[in-house]
Amino acid sequence: MIEAKDTLGDTPLHLACENGHVDIISLLLNQNAELLKAKGQDGWTPLHTSCAHEQTDVTRVLLEDFSANANAQEERDGATPLHLATCNNKLEIVRLLLDHGDANAESKTNDDSTPLHESCRWNHLGLCRLLFDHNANVEAVDHKGWTPLYLTCKYRCFQVADELVPAQLPRRLMGGHHCHWHVKIPVGN
Repeated sequence: MIEAKDTLGDTPLHLACENGHVDIISLLLNQNAELLKAKGQDGWTPLHTSCAHEQTDVTRVLLEDFSANANAQEERDGATPLHLATCNNKLEIVRLLLDHGDANAESKTNDDSTPLHESCRWNHLGLCRLLFDHNANVEAVDHKGWTPLYLTCKYRCFQVADELVPAQLPRRLMGGHHCHWHVKIPVGN
């Protein structure tokens, strides 16, 4: 019964992860550790669920006590738990995934978006810095050919752009036809 799924495809473990029930999670996983691999709605693993629902303590237990796969990709768009935590601007969860889960800072979704692309798109400066510290590729391009710097300019994320240009980009990207500063940014209202 602990493997049963509800109408959305979630197991009791997914629900416990969503709602932060650490004791229940430990009980379920001590009975059947294979539940960590169960895919629920949107193809999420329990770790995806804990990251999407901002459950820091649950994420810690899944990574440290049960060695959850921090690089598992969901079925719909290929996002990893790191992508979900990055989109939600959850610095502590991202740090846990990188430091204790060996999450790949350069993991790509089906459209080749990296966690750094997401951090730049949403102006999450602290996350960008953390991803830089874990060797995220500032030259990565998504399926549209957009780099993280391009996204900072497109979405007017100037704090992140200020960080990317002087400190992180190779010189060849700051000059010539590879420079993304040509993005038109509307001024005023």
